[in-house]
Amino acid sequence: MAELKLGPSEVNGLEVVADFLRAIGAHYVSSQRLFRGHASTEWKPIASAYRDKINGIVRRDQLRFWRSMSQRFVSPQPTSELAYLVLAQHYGIPTGLLDWTTNPLIAMFFASQALEGGEDGEVVQVDAQQFHRIQAIETVEVFKEDRPQPLLLDTSTMNVRSTAQDSFMTLHTQNEPPIKARPVFRVRAVDKFTVRSALRLFGLTEERIYADLTVAAVSFKAHLQDEVELKELLG
Repeated sequence: MAELKLGPSEVNGLEVVADFLRAIGAHYVSSQRLFRGHASTEWKPIASAYRDKINGIVRRDQLRFWRSMSQRFVSPQPTSELAYLVLAQHYGIPTGLLDWTTNPLIAMFFASQALEGGEDGEVVQVDAQQFHRIQAIETVEVFKEDRPQPLLLDTSTMNVRSTAQDSFMTLHTQNEPPIKARPVFRVRAVDKFTVRSALRLFGLTEERIYADLTVAAVSFKAHLQDEVELKELLG
């Protein structure tokens, strides 16, 4: 068997990933925990449609318009309003949904994304028991004004992106109390590149996470740039 030769960035990244796995073990809350990665420690777990100065899908007529635009590109067709909202969320449209994952390394992938300001990233976790789990998503009233608890939805099989990201989502209302999320690991800005290098060894790349050829092409171009940066790093 050929020996796997790792570069300095991968070795450093694996050390950070190992520290991360130890941290989530030390911050164990329950067997029903979910993870989320923030590229900035300043970000809060707030549904994107309810953030300041953001326009998103917050009304039924907006969702119907999205459905009319997107359905020709989707097979099989989503079977409910909520499924179309999930689709919108996974393609970057602000909604009342918030993304979570059962896979901590996927959360680490998102926390290690570089920002222009050179900010540290962070992985947070929640105990899923603070949400109300829904099985029959076709019964959900998507645009209800308030609920006793946010709704928890297993979205892992709803589209290719949600499957790739081991996805769960929570559905929120605009004026509900903040989510009780616990920070479990900080990804320093200087380590983000090496963490991404290490995660590639586990198959966690943009093309895998987003399951899209366009993203794969963008990721390939980024890989070419990473090669240049690595050569500069090594002198």
